[in-house]
Amino acid sequence: MPDIVAHVQASLDRIDDLDSTINAFVTVDREGALRAAKHVDPKALLAGLTIGVKDNLDVAGLPCSYGSELFADRVAAQDGTAIAQLRAGGAVIIGKTMLTELACGTTGTATPRGDTINPWAHDRMTGGSSSGSAAAVASGMVDAAIGSDTSCSIRLPAAHCGIVGLKPTYDRISRLGLSVCASSLDHIGPLARSVATVAQMLKVMQGAGHDDPTTESPTQSTGSGSEYFRASFSMNASRTYGCDSTRLSSYSGRWVQRSPNWTWERFLDPM
Repeated sequence: MPDIVAHVQASLDRIDDLDSTINAFVTVDREGALRAAKHVDPKALLAGLTIGVKDNLDVAGLPCSYGSELFADRVAAQDGTAIAQLRAGGAVIIGKTMLTELACGTTGTATPRGDTINPWAHDRMTGGSSSGSAAAVASGMVDAAIGSDTSCSIRLPAAHCGIVGLKPTYDRISRLGLSVCASSLDHIGPLARSVATVAQMLKVMQGAGHDDPTTESPTQSTGSGSEYFRASFSMNASRTYGCDSTRLSSYSGRWVQRSPNWTWERFLDPM
């Protein structure tokens, strides 16, 4: 990225322009973001990537209220592990994003700080509970965001807002610094406008299980080639668009077999 400071400033300017309507952010760390941008290694994997963080994950020096007035005065003493890893990977933390109170809800509405608005249709809900993270990414206020998912809180708002959201495997990302909703079900995960960005974020955040006994070092990396590829194929898509057997076979799969009235699909799972 040729000018990381300018890119971060553009993100802050877009927040100024849009967030009075979208209501995606609880806290914007302008000074901290611009200061961090000056020290980013331009060769880092996530160099200059602007990030919004759901307000139930600790970012050092910033309020972390869990979306509730009960914790309005709480300030995080240190970064959660996932945040520290993002910083080390070159990402710039812009601020904290809205969520359904205590991360318990699926709409992104009726929170103590008001509703978060879907950037694509202001009369539609964003989904929750990672509502602000999804809306901030979809509106272009940040490049990507961090959410948490206990039942559907990353995936649902990502779907509602037309972006990519990933609930990683349970032991992939350390949960140190995340408020507990249900310990055996809580996940931290990335949201972005492309699968490639989500994959890069996962690569940076995964592992580092020394501070979280439920986190293990990954056994494989993302983007490792076809031996790690899983595929599914829609029956409707096979009827409508056909199936390229050459491409599927390159992923150790078997192509769709069709009969006049039904579609039978089977893929070998190489994992």
